[in-house]
Amino acid sequence: MTPPNDSGALHCPYTQCGKRFEKPIVLTDTTKILRETYYACPHCHSKLDVAVDRAKGVVSIEATSNPVYEAPVNCKHYFGYLKFLDENAQIPDECAVCPEVMHCFVKKSKQ
Repeated sequence: MTPPNDSGALHCPYTQCGKRFEKPIVLTDTTKILRETYYACPHCHSKLDVAVDRAKGVVSIEATSNPVYEAPVNCKHYFGYLKFLDENAQIPDECAVCPEVMHCFVKKSKQ
């Protein structure tokens, strides 16, 4: 039996994830003044470029041109800190207002 994370016709193009899924999720980044909504991998939440060829009924997924995220210069912690924070721990104030908070939760670092 195939594990639920590895089922589906599509797969994440990022080498740090590479898991299979049925369809991408839609995420909205509300940390930016102009909100950004995009398709993402349901496992690692990395941004995806999705192309649909209706004539052939084919969906293709590719990595975006800028998949690497880095911690802001004034970060008091390391990038990915929030992913490893205990679930009962309080999120630090500086993290709550950080523009990269969503990416820190999924720990997308340099590949």
